[in-house]
Amino acid sequence: YTDCVHMMAFHSDIEGKDELALDATDQIMIDMNVAPMGFPSYVVDMDLGGSLVESVMLKEHLDQTMSDNLCYCGVAVSSEVVDGQANVSVKLMSEVNASWRIGVYVVEDKVKYYQKDGMREYDQYTHRHVVRQIVSASYKGDRIGSQVTPAGTELEADYKIAIDSAWNLDNTYIYVLALDSDGHVNNMNHCVINGGNSDYNKL
Repeated sequence: YTDCVHMMAFHSDIEGKDELALDATDQIMIDMNVAPMGFPSYVVDMDLGGSLVESVMLKEHLDQTMSDNLCYCGVAVSSEVVDGQANVSVKLMSEVNASWRIGVYVVEDKVKYYQKDGMREYDQYTHRHVVRQIVSASYKGDRIGSQVTPAGTELEADYKIAIDSAWNLDNTYIYVLALDSDGHVNNMNHCVINGGNSDYNKL
């Protein structure tokens, strides 16, 4: 389980040129204290961040978060597109007495779009795991359940998402993050947006 890392790419419109940008990206970088490090930057589990230029640091932070933050919830998600709308169902099973938030995102893989790499420019660069929309009220997620959810309790939430005609639904996914009371990502799951159904990946 700990060998699997799921990534989401948040594009920035800092120069007003990236059509894949989200308005929230720059605020996320400021909140996570990676803005001064420039682009590209990373954040692990809404906690540890740095510059992707230093790939060794990313590996260290991945090892650290996996050893320091053990999972104690399960996440399940399903999605079906009907009449131009994705009907998304999320479930969370808490193994301990805890409070929870869920962050829900639309993520499209293999997006063809412009990219500048140093002095070279590409019109049809393949961008991976691009966040197309933050579905929850904020990137920090929505409150789910009571202030403290008893161990063994299953929580549920439903979302309706208008489909953007620009998305390739074969490569578009729903990502669901379970965030604990400290704002860390405790667990996650994902499924394809059209006809996807991913059961609990840890109980």
